[in-house]
Amino acid sequence: MGLLTSKLMAPGTKFIVTDDVKDSTFGPGTIGIMSYLIKKNANFENVAHAHVVIIRRGKGGMDRINSNQISFPIFFDKKMLEHKDFLPSEKKYYVNIETVDYEAMDLLKIRPLDFLAWSFAYTTYLRRVVETMAKSSKGVWPSNPGHILNGARRIAQCYDEDKVSTIKAYADDKWRKEFVREARKTESALIRCVLKYKKYVSDITKNAAAFIKFTNKDFYKVAEDKDAEETMKFCDDKSEFIDRMISEKDENAGKSKNFGGMKYV
Repeated sequence: MGLLTSKLMAPGTKFIVTDDVKDSTFGPGTIGIMSYLIKKNANFENVAHAHVVIIRRGKGGMDRINSNQISFPIFFDKKMLEHKDFLPSEKKYYVNIETVDYEAMDLLKIRPLDFLAWSFAYTTYLRRVVETMAKSSKGVWPSNPGHILNGARRIAQCYDEDKVSTIKAYADDKWRKEFVREARKTESALIRCVLKYKKYVSDITKNAAAFIKFTNKDFYKVAEDKDAEETMKFCDDKSEFIDRMISEKDENAGKSKNFGGMKYV
């Protein structure tokens, strides 16, 4: 089975902006961390809007931790750049991105800047899931301002004010271990919301694959029809599987369940 390669990366994935599409703000060589998918473009099913954390602008940019939004093609083909009808009319912050690896598989061993950006991006993603997929954030998100997840939400501001102190406070082994533990625990408590988010991403991926098939038929060939069809079917199967998992969670947990002092939603 041949599936189209989606650019809808998982939260926490590191990426680089390629030189296929030129943007004055996020030029080629820009590096960032994916946080979450916001929505698809209203007029172009193959264009996504996402929240990201930028750690370098351009090939020679300075280290930074900036909260930004970008647009990018879900399935990319250079021929699209030759057809304005298939590009968003507002192309500011519109780029093409590729996944890049962290220098280590272990979060405790990646460089401090990457860990800070990953922590900030992942916390922002978890908070987004709570705000958009949960019925209420009460009892779900820690209310204590001193909680490590709330501290992580301030990383970008702290880094902008004092890089050295922020790295010292948020990137040592003890803080990394505690953050990863709390982030995973919170994500587990939010499993139903996380599943709903994954279904949202899957549905948008399917629409993008359908757009590719439509483009193949009526305009110009971007990919093999069979690959687009297989991708659509894969997304349908994934969404159905997620729906079953949500139903099972609801049956097993009832309306709510205590999980590590947090409400199961």
